[in-house]
Amino acid sequence: MRARRTSPAASAKLRSDDDETQLLDSSTQASESTAPKDGNAPTFRRTRSVIVRFTCLVYVVAFGVAAQQNTALIGEHGLLSAKSYLKRVKEHFGAPECYERVPTLLWLVPGSPDTLSDSHLQALAALGVVLAGIPLCRGSANMVHLLLLAAIQRSLLEVGQTFYSFGWETQLFETGILVSLLCPVLDASPSTSHKPPATTLYALRWLLFRIMLGAGLIKWRGDACWRDLTCMQYHYETQPVPGPLSWYFHHTPEAFHAFEVIVNHVVELGAPWVMLIPLTRYRWATWLTRIGGALQVLFQCTLILSGNLSFLNWLTIIPALSCFDDSCWPSVFSVASSHTDVPKRARERAMATTRTIFDWTVFAFIAWLSVPVVSNLISERQAMNTSFDNLKLVNTYGAFGSITKVRHEVVVMGTRDSNPADDAAHWEEYEFNVKPNDVSRQPPWITPWHYRLDWLMWFAAFGSPSQHPWLVHLVLKLLKGDKAIGDLLRRDPFVGGEPPKFIKADLYLYKYTPRNSSNAQKKWWTRKYEREYLPTLSLQQEDGAVRWLRNHGVSA
Repeated sequence: MRARRTSPAASAKLRSDDDETQLLDSSTQASESTAPKDGNAPTFRRTRSVIVRFTCLVYVVAFGVAAQQNTALIGEHGLLSAKSYLKRVKEHFGAPECYERVPTLLWLVPGSPDTLSDSHLQALAALGVVLAGIPLCRGSANMVHLLLLAAIQRSLLEVGQTFYSFGWETQLFETGILVSLLCPVLDASPSTSHKPPATTLYALRWLLFRIMLGAGLIKWRGDACWRDLTCMQYHYETQPVPGPLSWYFHHTPEAFHAFEVIVNHVVELGAPWVMLIPLTRYRWATWLTRIGGALQVLFQCTLILSGNLSFLNWLTIIPALSCFDDSCWPSVFSVASSHTDVPKRARERAMATTRTIFDWTVFAFIAWLSVPVVSNLISERQAMNTSFDNLKLVNTYGAFGSITKVRHEVVVMGTRDSNPADDAAHWEEYEFNVKPNDVSRQPPWITPWHYRLDWLMWFAAFGSPSQHPWLVHLVLKLLKGDKAIGDLLRRDPFVGGEPPKFIKADLYLYKYTPRNSSNAQKKWWTRKYEREYLPTLSLQQEDGAVRWLRNHGVSA
């Protein structure tokens, strides 16, 4: 069979095309560099698609929670009104400093904050759900799209006050910014030729390193039970929102609990250092990073099964996904590369060079912002879940530095009887969605959903009403039969009838039923009255309660 010959002109043309292709590839991101000595350089296009989808899944949940709960919690007549909060901020700092202190898109509403209403909060949440749902389905987005999502999330975070004071709210903002930097500025096509920047992939791993090491160090320096390997004997019973498997985890042998603490230390103090291995072509580094990422994902999945920590664990999985290159994902996540015509390549080379400069500039900025974070990590007075500037682009994290050894619950109850002091008065309890109330109810599994009021009720049990003034406002709302608040409860015993005349709150000690108890499957908890938490209130005391709330910074 005769070989097919190519003319000199055609050969020159092919060589020219090859040269241009090599120049284009070399000027794009370092995450897909030249061929390695002992294997092909890992690529991360499929990985980017998975990360974008997963991030947008968390966004959908976060904005869905906001749409469901914001009206009652931070609405115009909510427990901690965002409108009133912004008014106080503007009165105290004045313009334009108030915009810097509390950066939120709600300032853009004409006449804000005087004209703010619940519809503006709902519009932001609904827009977030829609904008997050598009990349969730497509598996791709551009930088502008994801930055808008981060801006919406930050806008709600800034006005959420106590109800948005959880560390994972800031973590979601930081994660969202980094994920946006993985994507092209404008091209949202799944077949984009843009390659995920190595600098951003490394920044995601740096985020995971700080999250896990910060959590490990705060534990080791905090409660002594983390050092004597006994913390897990208490954790499953006293964690904020137990899940359906928590009872079973709690009743595993003490030796297994000690093993759990050891594994925790290995995953949080040892494994994160793998994240610092530079992105390289060498297989040993690739495999070591994959193993480190797999440990973190498996660890977060275990936490998801053993409790209800909102979307925290789902969110922490996102930076761990950056440890897996494209070869780790099935073909369902495959992303086709677009091919451009030769006349466009000179312009594309210039754009790629500009983007490379931008990526390295951002990486240097992240490194600079990391200085106080690293100083905090090595400090004996380590703080957790803290931002060191108002940008909140690089933060410090941590969880469960101190383990509660006993579980107290605030039980809210009301009565329609005219004399609450009468022993014959009939008191009925308000039941919350996930916090323990009914001792016969198995703890539900709701992660990644987040019931903010239930979480705050857990914190309230550690203090007093003066430390949690929103709880007094909650009682006033219940005395009036407020529908928005009632919708946040699992059971309002007075719904459909007259509101209660009196409401009080008592503190109870809750414990899991024993493993060998004959009624363990019928009752999950035992409880014992400890003391009065909030004295009996009625609407006759509303004026005094409102003044008290205002003195504590709550508008009612």
